[in-house]
Amino acid sequence: MLVTSKMYNDTYYTNQYIASVGGVTLQNINQLERFFMTMIDWHLFITLEDFAFYERGLSGYQHVELPSAAALAHSLAVASSSDLHPASQIYLQ
Repeated sequence: MLVTSKMYNDTYYTNQYIASVGGVTLQNINQLERFFMTMIDWHLFITLEDFAFYERGLSGYQHVELPSAAALAHSLAVASSSDLHPASQIYLQ
């Protein structure tokens, strides 16, 4: 939501404010934001085809296949563990 807010709004809460409300450090918020942006390869827009796919899934309450835990763990393992936020380490175990 933080990234979405920054993308679509001219005014938004700072990372410092989000960190204080969320009970985490500014460093943690910054790390999580960088991690998320890296995982989506800095692509903030989706194609019309992707949008239509998820819209159909949501509007019909259909099950949408998500990556398995193993696939997620593999994709996380590709990244250097020093680049990952400590909370993401649980997926690598």
